[in-house]
Amino acid sequence: GTTVSSDFCLAPGCYTFTIFDSFGDGLAGSGYTFCGVDGDYTITGADGTVLVSMPVANFGSQAIHNFCIEEVDPTVPCTAPYPQVTGLTSTVQSNGVVLTWNPIPGSLGCQIEGGLNGSPSLQQFQVIQNELSTFFVPASQLPLANQTYRWRVRCGCSLNPPIAGPWTPFSTFFWPASGSKSLAADHFRKELEIFPNPTSGRLVVSYELTSSSPVTIQIFNMVGQLVFTEMQILDSGLQDIRLDLANLSAGIYLFQIDTPTQSPETARLVISK
Repeated sequence: GTTVSSDFCLAPGCYTFTIFDSFGDGLAGSGYTFCGVDGDYTITGADGTVLVSMPVANFGSQAIHNFCIEEVDPTVPCTAPYPQVTGLTSTVQSNGVVLTWNPIPGSLGCQIEGGLNGSPSLQQFQVIQNELSTFFVPASQLPLANQTYRWRVRCGCSLNPPIAGPWTPFSTFFWPASGSKSLAADHFRKELEIFPNPTSGRLVVSYELTSSSPVTIQIFNMVGQLVFTEMQILDSGLQDIRLDLANLSAGIYLFQIDTPTQSPETARLVISK
C-alpha cells in the first residue's frame, strides 16, 4: 500500500526500462492472503505523459519497456496574449546601471522605459535582439544624483502584426552621488558625434577639447563589460578620431570618451555586420 517515487533527469533520446522480480511473479500480490493487492508501476514525463506502464501484474521474472523522450522546443509561441517578463534586477556601476530580466525564449526584442520615480515623464528604448535579457543605462542618462529611478520592460515576438507582452510592474534602483556627472563645464562645447552610426566597424568620432590633453576612449557592451579601450593625446579644438572596431561583434554598445579636464561623454553605438 506504499507508493515509492524516484525522479530522473533524462536527456532527449530513447531508453529501455527493465524491471526484475526474483520470485518470478512480478507484482501479483492479490493471490496471496498476506497481501491481497497487486502492485503497479508507471514512468511519467514532466508534462504528465505516461511513458511506461505495467502490462499485467504477473509479468514473471522481468518486464522490458522501450520509450523515447522527445526534445522540447522551449520557444514560446508567437501568439497573443504573449507572456510578461519576470525576474527584474538592477546593478549599479560607476559608469551606469545594468538592468536584467529573464529572457523569453523566441522573443524578437524588448522595450525598456524608465525615469525618475514618481515622475510621469519616461524615456523609452527599443532593442531588437533575440531573447534580450539585459540593457545598460549610461550615467549620462541619469543626470540627478541621490535619486530613485524606476523602470519596466516588455518583450515581443513580432513587429507586423505587433505582438508583445504586458509591461512589468515598475522596479526601482537608487543612483548615488558617486555615479553622477557634472555637465556644467561642457555647455559651450560641441557635443560628441559618431558617424556612421550604425557602423560595420570603421568610424569617425568628432570631439571638441578645451585644451590639449590625453583622451581615453572606452567601449562597453550591454552588460557593462569593457570590450575596447584606447588612449590618445590630442590638441585643443575640434578633433576627428578614427577608429577600427571590426573585431567587435554586431550589437549595441556604450561609447565613452574621457579627459582629465572635461567630464565624460557617452553615446550609443550600434555595430552591424
